[in-house]
Amino acid sequence: MVFTALSSYYKDVSFRYQLGNKMKKINERLDIIKKDWDMVDRLKTTPKGCGKDPVQCEHVNPKEATDHIGIQLPIGRENDKKVLVEMLSSNDFCSKTEKGGASVISIVGKGVIGKMMTLANMVFDEVEQQFMERRWWVYVSERPNHKDLVRQMLREVCKSSAENSNCSLTDLCTQLLNELSKEKNLLVLGDVWEVKWWDKEIGGTLMAGAIWRKILITSRKKYVSEGW
Repeated sequence: MVFTALSSYYKDVSFRYQLGNKMKKINERLDIIKKDWDMVDRLKTTPKGCGKDPVQCEHVNPKEATDHIGIQLPIGRENDKKVLVEMLSSNDFCSKTEKGGASVISIVGKGVIGKMMTLANMVFDEVEQQFMERRWWVYVSERPNHKDLVRQMLREVCKSSAENSNCSLTDLCTQLLNELSKEKNLLVLGDVWEVKWWDKEIGGTLMAGAIWRKILITSRKKYVSEGW
């Protein structure tokens, strides 16, 4: 009887110990998820007195939003950074896109946006000497409005607050192409969820002509990276 009681007691202690360890691991994982979602919130478009019209919203540049964070390269990503920098810096590198157009390079975050954004930020800073002021970061969002997205690109490229509200998508794309065609440049499209917006006009504009143009795409969806 005493042996049975002691056996039950130790089994209970062992169970509670194992349960405590499992709960600790779950809480640690939840903390990581919360930090990732906090990062997502900082990167999303922030409305400022814009009512229902998204065109009048003020956008937050994800690069600027993460500049104040103490960035350290994720463990094991040093080689990834080196390869990406070489791809972006080399005039000989060409992606799977059609010959003679811009090169598209993608980073897939596999659901963990914090590490992906850290790597992209490090690469963006590393190539400053090659691109100088001709490098821009545009947050794409989950289901972007085509005209709003091109306006956002123009705001970054031209450093202008003009909304071009009366312009058609074709006119906006023409303006964007004129700016992108001037010199060697890098355009980062951050947190791309799908590629439906990459239609003939927007995709054609970004890819047109310039072999020295580099486009870096960050995404949490593997199929997005396979579309280029």
